[in-house]
Amino acid sequence: MTVAAHTLPDQAIGSRAQQLFEEHRKSIFVRTDRLFLWLMPLQWLVGVAFALWVSPRAWSGPASTVHPHVWAALFLGGVITFWPVFCAIKWPGALMTRHMIAIGQMLMSALLIHLTGGRIETHFHVFGSLAFLAFYRDWRVLMSASAVVAIDHFVRGIYFPLSVFGVLTASPYRWVEHAGWVAFEDIFLVIAIRQSLAEMLGIAVRQANLESVNVQIERKVAERTVELTKEILAREKTEQKFKGLLEFAPDAIIIINASGEIVLVNSQVEKVFGWRRGELIGKKVEILIPERFRDKHCIHRGGYFASPIARPMGAGLELYGLHSNGMEFPLEISLSPIETGDETLAIGAIRDITERKRTEAKLAEQAAELKRSNLELEQFAYVASHDMREPLRAVSGCAQILKNNCQGKLDGNADAMIGHIVDGAKRMADIIDDLLALSSIGSKGKPFEKTEIEKPLALALKNLSVAIRERGAAIHHDALPTLPVDASQIALLFQNLIGNAIKFCDGRAPEIRVGAAKDANGSWTISVRDNGIGIEPKYFERIFGIFQRLHTRSEYPGTGIGLAICKKIVERHGGRIWPESSPGEGTVFYFTLPETQKNHG
Repeated sequence: MTVAAHTLPDQAIGSRAQQLFEEHRKSIFVRTDRLFLWLMPLQWLVGVAFALWVSPRAWSGPASTVHPHVWAALFLGGVITFWPVFCAIKWPGALMTRHMIAIGQMLMSALLIHLTGGRIETHFHVFGSLAFLAFYRDWRVLMSASAVVAIDHFVRGIYFPLSVFGVLTASPYRWVEHAGWVAFEDIFLVIAIRQSLAEMLGIAVRQANLESVNVQIERKVAERTVELTKEILAREKTEQKFKGLLEFAPDAIIIINASGEIVLVNSQVEKVFGWRRGELIGKKVEILIPERFRDKHCIHRGGYFASPIARPMGAGLELYGLHSNGMEFPLEISLSPIETGDETLAIGAIRDITERKRTEAKLAEQAAELKRSNLELEQFAYVASHDMREPLRAVSGCAQILKNNCQGKLDGNADAMIGHIVDGAKRMADIIDDLLALSSIGSKGKPFEKTEIEKPLALALKNLSVAIRERGAAIHHDALPTLPVDASQIALLFQNLIGNAIKFCDGRAPEIRVGAAKDANGSWTISVRDNGIGIEPKYFERIFGIFQRLHTRSEYPGTGIGLAICKKIVERHGGRIWPESSPGEGTVFYFTLPETQKNHG
């Protein structure tokens, strides 16, 4: 069927409709081939199963053999199935494949009729197969299938009537009756196929007409758009409105032509560059550019007009303008092309960023000063803590000797006071050690090196081995990545987090798991999960401050600096750290580590 049956206003539309129609038919052929690609092997397996179920063995006295029906179902059915399936895989959608499937399907019907001894119920498989073959919407396939049925019934009706009709003898014209019923079904299937093809063709024609109309509409819209653009740019009133808009713009606006001549400027140009408007019109735009940049600017201007595109504010290199008094100043510029119909213009929005540059320079200076102050403060804390060690060691040593020599020789108050001195000296030593660790993170850190994170974790667990053994802690970890880190600091980070997990467990055996997951942005998120007492969400920020404790020293010992050290280590590595927890439900500390980063000394 072709588009000749439809009235079309254009030969191109007819060709397009025929193309759409053929593409649709091709897709139907391929889909139906795939249907029979699965259906025919399934029928074969059903035939074999049926033969095994009905007559698996042939008996001759006490001896038995495999019934010929089983072999027929297995081998003959396999041959009948193989070629249609092979063609469906090798040449999907081909005419030969359709006819091969039609022949194979009818032969499979003949085999099933034979396996059931010519039972009339099995003949309905022929009619069902014709209905499935009609899915191709190709009446020629039905003719091939019907011819196979007629020939099969004619031949077997003469030589093997029991196989096809279930009787020992049959009328020589009985095959005509069966062929007639097949032809009867074919008539209705062919009518349905023709109607379906007509509907497909109508759909293709409508789609082709719609595509043609769309093309015409788009062409007319484009043509009308060009006409309107020319009309708008040609109208004097519109030009005046355009100029009025430029006057209200907060930035300096300059419009130039391809030769670099200034065509139009607004009042902000006079304020920014110090020139009067009349002095600039008709002059080269390079008059507003420092002399050392003018030659390159001419080249860049030519390149821009050769391929004009919009360029947003701030894109590209730093630019400088030239004031009428000879002073240079930094500026930003955005460019956009304007098509007037006669020529292409470029409109530039210019912004003086002198104040912003001064602010940025001042902020950079303040940041450098702040960094210097922080370094001095860290150095002071390190030196002060280091120098406090010696006198503290002397006090602690004397207090310990006094405790050892005088314990029990003085009254109870004296023993208690000596104990307080020893405990206070020990706590002070712990605080000084933690302060030294905190102050040395930024100043004494080692360069980052590719490290298997499991190694600093192992070092931390080794340092905590006594606490792990005493508390019976169970610590597990997932596979951890290899990242550029300061291994000693990461070990200290794990030691503080896992040490806290062991400490804050309220009498239960600590269960701790260290995990790792890669984020979408390329960073890794490491987690330390415990089954401890948990933290109220309102304290999530507070716990990372120095000397911030949520419990008394009698409940849980410590200096209150450990999490501050963790936060500083993570921040030095370019990451962040945060907890997730609820009271009584344990805590998970997360921290991120970049997969690649600049080295830090």
